[in-house]
Amino acid sequence: MLPFFFQHYDSFVDRYIVFDDGSTDNSTAILEAHPRVELRKLPRVDEDSYVLAAQQIHETCWKESIGIADWVIYTAIDEFLYMKKVNDYLYKCQQKGITALPALGYQMISEQLPENSKPIYAKITAGAPWNPMSKLSIFNPNAVLETNFTVGRHAANPI
Repeated sequence: MLPFFFQHYDSFVDRYIVFDDGSTDNSTAILEAHPRVELRKLPRVDEDSYVLAAQQIHETCWKESIGIADWVIYTAIDEFLYMKKVNDYLYKCQQKGITALPALGYQMISEQLPENSKPIYAKITAGAPWNPMSKLSIFNPNAVLETNFTVGRHAANPI
């Protein structure tokens, strides 16, 4: 998924912070080769719980962007946040005082992974709305004090 991920996000993301939990495939090499990726080890608050570690990262990592970034995009490698003319859209949101953008999630379906010649969303067009993926995904870090993400980041109660 990483080639599709970068193909989609590179035009509007300045910096990626990716937390690795001990990948054993080729993904760390691909991530390390990308000039805008900062690869970090996922710290464990409880050695036996990935869920608690991820929740801690979801609650704190974005705060590094305060005073630096206009927007934080919280997503997973297999999540593609699509907006037409994304930079224009985010600029208009900023001008209107919009500070948080929840995603309308879809579960996309394909028999096979497509070739990487076109964006993945142009190749895989079959899917259905999926509530677990409709979640806070983009927000202005300078306008949010706390995200209050639930486990899995499937809900938030931002302050």
